[in-house]
Order: sequence, then structure tokens, then C-alpha cells
Amino acid sequence: MRTTLVAVLLLSCASIKAPDGGPPDTHPPALLRTRTRQQGSTLYLRLRWDEFLSPASELSGRGLWVNPPLPFRAHLEGKVLRLRIDSAAGCLTVWGGPGLKDFTEGNPFPPAPLWTNCPPAETLQVPLRLDPPPDEHTPAWIELERDSTPYRFLVWQGTPQVGFLPPGPYHGYAWEDKDNDGRWSLTEPVWLPESTLYVTAMAGQDSLRRLLASWSRWLADTFPPALPRPVIREPGWGVFVFREPVTLLRGQGRQLSEYALLLVVGSPVLLADSTGNLRQDTFQLTPDTQKIGRQAFWPAAANLHFPQHYFTLSHPLPDQDTFWAATDTTAVAAAFVRGEEVYLDPLPTWQTTPFQVAIPEGDTLRLTVPGQKARVTLPLDTTGQIQRWRIYGPPMLGRPFVADATPGQVVWLPPGHYELVGLPVKGPFWQPIQIQQNKPRLQAPPLQRHFLTVPTSHP
Repeated sequence: MRTTLVAVLLLSCASIKAPDGGPPDTHPPALLRTRTRQQGSTLYLRLRWDEFLSPASELSGRGLWVNPPLPFRAHLEGKVLRLRIDSAAGCLTVWGGPGLKDFTEGNPFPPAPLWTNCPPAETLQVPLRLDPPPDEHTPAWIELERDSTPYRFLVWQGTPQVGFLPPGPYHGYAWEDKDNDGRWSLTEPVWLPESTLYVTAMAGQDSLRRLLASWSRWLADTFPPALPRPVIREPGWGVFVFREPVTLLRGQGRQLSEYALLLVVGSPVLLADSTGNLRQDTFQLTPDTQKIGRQAFWPAAANLHFPQHYFTLSHPLPDQDTFWAATDTTAVAAAFVRGEEVYLDPLPTWQTTPFQVAIPEGDTLRLTVPGQKARVTLPLDTTGQIQRWRIYGPPMLGRPFVADATPGQVVWLPPGHYELVGLPVKGPFWQPIQIQQNKPRLQAPPLQRHFLTVPTSHP
């Protein structure tokens, strides 16, 4: 009987389950104490936690990493995590992250340093903001590099956790690790600073002037425009609608908008996207190509120049003079159909308003756009360095607004929020990202950024 009781007590003490009926554990595991042993250039760490860690914890990647990167091996024994770090002769910091989880509830460990031997001057806590923040459900990393030595940090719940950096200048980038391989790839969003970063130690506080500014989100584009499926217009002609703005450089055809081209089928053409990536091709109609209904396009560059709405059509319509009417007032305004073009005079409303015109085949072309545009004067550049503003705005007819204009130019914009990026280069193409040793850099950083809002209600 006594032996049985002892066995029961031992099993009870060894239990790693929470007592029945108790509240669920919502706290992450906590590090209780650390023991170290240095043997030559090899460092041995013994990290003891307040509870059992899950055997499924990641002992690399988002679970454990070392700054600067050094080869290490990790082994988990219940509440004890053992690390062997090779070539550990200098200042280093061991980080833990959400790949480490407790056993009972799987609560992740927020990114934090587990151990460091760096002097106080090299333990700066760095504020940094990514704009817009990464998706909270996708792993995101930040890499800062100084003298060819990288330092990695993890973004946790949309907030970067950066610190324990030696003073000095840094290059850096952040990315959403969608494939969870710990490396940035061309298809993954990237955040880049617009200048070199300087970390300096100051009495009583940390200073990182450049990092206090937002890092902007980019998507590297090194691919030519994707081949679209054509819409048959008539024998020998096709309308090709692209997923991104394109420019027709050579070939038989013309632009219907930034996203749509009217091309002669079988004729060689040369296209470029907004970054200057080229595509030379001969577009053909495939056997499964069908003739579908008319499509309308809203050329952003053309619409900058006058208060009327201007549309192009994939197929021409008979000329007619008609009107469109506001839905929130009794106002009406003239509308004109001229073959492949449609013009709508402005209505005294900011509300989106439908317009429709009958098609001879018995169908109806329907458009929905804001009742009017606003007259806007773009900012001047007193330095003379900005050659043009690239304007990004709300979608029109389902396609993002992208257009270029010069500083001080008067333009007409539909209501919505706009971002103006000041570029130091002329022409329609701008390739901001340069790939150096598989790492992204801004090769032609924007000189200025402005944000403006065109009103969506009456004053």
C-alpha cells in the first residue's frame, strides 16, 4: 500500500497538466534563470522556464535565433532549453519568439532577448514603424545590416521588436515571410527605409532618428506584364486588359487606358509596365476566346485635365446626347456618347452616381462613378529636385488609380484619399527597388511624400 501511494504521488508531481476545473492558462512561458559556460569559442547556455515547453516548439526560425547569426544547436528537456553556440567569441544576443510555446495551452512566447553578453552601450531598444503594418497572421521579419553583419528581428502582432544593436549606420528591410522560409523572395511584400539608418547612444535615452520615420511598403516588380486574355472586338482586333498599368512602346494599336490596349492580333508589340519591365510578344486569339459584352475604362491621366468624367469603350456605340441624374438631389447633367468615348458633365454631388446607356444589341452599359471631381493644385517643389508626382488613389471602375503629374500642376481628382510620391526622374517609368545580393534596396528613393483627401461631402 505504501509503495502504491508513493508511486501515485510521484506521478502527480510529474504531471504537466493543469488542475481540472481551473481557469485556462493565458500567460506565455517565462524564463526563470540562465546558466552559462564558455569553453574556448563555444558557449553553452542552460535556460530554465517556469513551465514545460511544448515538444513541438521551433528550436530555430521563429523560436530561437542569434544576433549576429552564429551556428547553434538547441535541445529541449521539459522545462530546460539547452543551447550550444559555436564561434561565440564576441558580443551576441540570443532571442526567443512565438515558435516557443508552453505545453498545456500552446501560449506563444513574445519576441524578447533571452540572454546577451553585450555591454550597455550596445543594448539599445529601437523604435520602428512599418506603414502599413504587416498582416498579424503572417510572420514578418526585419533585417538590419552593419558592415556586412546582419541582425534579425521579428514583428509580433504588427509591431516590430528591435533592440540590442551596436551603434553605427545600418541598411535594412522588412518583409512578410509568406512561405515561412526565413528569406525574402520577390513575391513577398517588403518595407524599406528611404535613407541610411544611424543608431547612436545618448545619455539617458536611445536615439534612432531615421528609424522613427515610417518604413514604406513596396512590392518588388522585376517581371514583365503578365499576358492577358483578349476580348474580341472585331476580326483582326482585340482588347487586352492588363492587371497593372502598361505603356505601348511599339506596335499596331493604341491605349484605351492605363490598363487596356487595343491591338492588332498577330502584330508584334513591345510593352512596358510602370517600372520599365519590357514584354515583347505577338498576341494571338486563342480557340477559347469569346466575344463578350462591352467594357468601359477610365483613363486616369486623361481625367486629370478636366472636370468631366471621360471613358473609353472596348466597342464603339452610336453617337447620342443624353443625361445622367443624381440620386441624392434632383440635379441632372449632360452626357455624350461619341463612338468609343463617353463624356459626363459633373453633377453637384460627391455621391457615386449610376449612368447607363442602351446598346443596340438590346443590352445596357452601366457605369457608377462619383458625381464630380475636385480641382486640386499639386504641391510645388522649391528645391527643383522633384521632376514629377506619382499619384496613387482610390479605384475607379474596379482598377487602382495611378497617374503622373508635375509639381504645381492643377488636376481634377474624384473624391477619396491620395498619396503623392515625389520622384527625381522624368518619363513614365520608375524602378524604385534594386536587388543587391538577394536583398532589396531603394535605388531611387522618393524625395517627398504627401497625402491629400478630396472631400466626400458638401462643405
